[in-house]
Amino acid sequence: MTILLKNNLKWFPYAIFVWAVIVSYSRIYLGVHFPIDILVGAFIGTLLGVIFGTLAKKVINKQKITT
Repeated sequence: MTILLKNNLKWFPYAIFVWAVIVSYSRIYLGVHFPIDILVGAFIGTLLGVIFGTLAKKVINKQKITT
C-alpha cells in the first residue's frame, strides 16, 4: 500500500508503520507471540509487500501507457 500510495498520501507510510509497531508490541505484551515471531513475520511481510507492490506498480504503469 505504501508503494502505491506514497505519492498521493505523504503521511500514509508513517501511519501504517506506527500501527504495525503498536499491534506487534501488543502481541508480545499479551504473550501471544515471541519477539522472534514478530521479527520474522515483519521481514516476510515487508519482503512480500515490496515484491507485490512493485509488480502492481509496473502493471498499473503499463496499463496507463497502452490506453
